[in-house]
Amino acid sequence: MKALLAISVLGASLLAGGCHYYEEEPYDNSYYFDRTPYISYFTVIPAAGARSVAYGAIPITPHLNDGNFETRWELDGYGPIHVDLYVSNDRWVGSEDPFGREDVLIKHLWSSTNLYRDDYHVDTVYMNCRFTTDNVLSCGPINYDNPGTDITPFLNQLPKTGYLILRACDGETNACSTSSVYVEFQ
Repeated sequence: MKALLAISVLGASLLAGGCHYYEEEPYDNSYYFDRTPYISYFTVIPAAGARSVAYGAIPITPHLNDGNFETRWELDGYGPIHVDLYVSNDRWVGSEDPFGREDVLIKHLWSSTNLYRDDYHVDTVYMNCRFTTDNVLSCGPINYDNPGTDITPFLNQLPKTGYLILRACDGETNACSTSSVYVEFQ
């Protein structure tokens, strides 16, 4: 009898309490997964007819197509990504550079169109660049904020081989990845 009474009381309390569905707030693990942008590819398309002396180097010459060439890349990542283009003697940038050589910053830009989004996205970029006979290298439209960069100190001889480096960093955590292309300035 006591067991039947206990079951009745338990059943009545469950019915009186109603059914409540409790859901915890979703756990924000955004700080725990890798936010480093991934560079799917980075390439340089030279002017038509350009040939390099150095084996495997992509020629960048001011003497064909008014010095114009194209850079292309694709980035996968979360949130805002900032991108830097460098010219270097080696394939490393800044603190990653084991030889401590100077890198020349050519272009800085934000890759995301919406800088405040926090979702996964893929950005594909085609950017026109130009190398002039005055040793000025520019990418994107020339204007007040983007006048081009004189790379004469980098060019200790012509032709000069080096690397065009793409560095992509997450705008929130500054986790970065790099990719480089072996080039020859003529």
